[in-house]
Amino acid sequence: MFTKNDDKRYFRFNAVYVIESLNNYELQTGEVLYNDILRYMPYKIEIIKCRLFKVNSKVELVNTFNELKEDFHSHGTHPFLHFEIHGAKEGLVLNSGELIKWREIASLLRELNIMTGNNIMVSLATCYGAYIYGSILPSLPAPFFAFIGPWNTVTSDEIMVSFTRFFEFIFAAESLKDIDLDLAAEKLNEENDVTEKFGFHLSEAVFDRVVNQIEEKLKDPNEFKKRVENLVEEGLKIESIRNSFTREELKKASEDYLRSPSSVRDRMKNDFLMRG
Repeated sequence: MFTKNDDKRYFRFNAVYVIESLNNYELQTGEVLYNDILRYMPYKIEIIKCRLFKVNSKVELVNTFNELKEDFHSHGTHPFLHFEIHGAKEGLVLNSGELIKWREIASLLRELNIMTGNNIMVSLATCYGAYIYGSILPSLPAPFFAFIGPWNTVTSDEIMVSFTRFFEFIFAAESLKDIDLDLAAEKLNEENDVTEKFGFHLSEAVFDRVVNQIEEKLKDPNEFKKRVENLVEEGLKIESIRNSFTREELKKASEDYLRSPSSVRDRMKNDFLMRG
């Protein structure tokens, strides 16, 4: 699958996993999508694996991600993750009523995306899904190759119509490598009154937008200090970083980045996108 951008980025997947956490009295939009379309895809495209995960709590969500990581280690699975969960500006709200903050979601995605070499595609059929932007740390690897999500509220009807069209378009292709994600994303919004109800955001564009916002904000010395502290704490949560850098080294690296010229920013972007 590919998308049109400066370097014609490609990514591959061999599984589509729906992660759903909705109240029992609601329309189970993820289950309907799976039953109507996705479960039949392996019969058409042999390499595709499709599965529905129903989660009711944070513990179950974390266990699902652990299962996905094990699936990668055992079978080399590169999944397309589709979330059918209630969303808020602060994060995802599970069936249990637990709020999983966007930063926590990004952390779970990042671990899997690192394993796959920036090959995780995410679609968020959730209200305020695009607010995951606020969890992006340009000093760390990207949590996804790209994501789809709205900035505002969405209804179950909008979700059903939009993502039915989206997945029908994807799997109408003769070969996965021929799928144009830009055109697939257009299908999401064909029936919406809003031109772009569901936005399609590549990790390159996410990096640029976040960094531009940060650089403007960091002109304030207090914000600069706070940002350095946040970068250090987030970096130390990642085992590979924690084992390679002391706190002082990580602090120095964070300060250098925040004061960096464009050449350092370019190197940081390469690391963010995992460009070998």
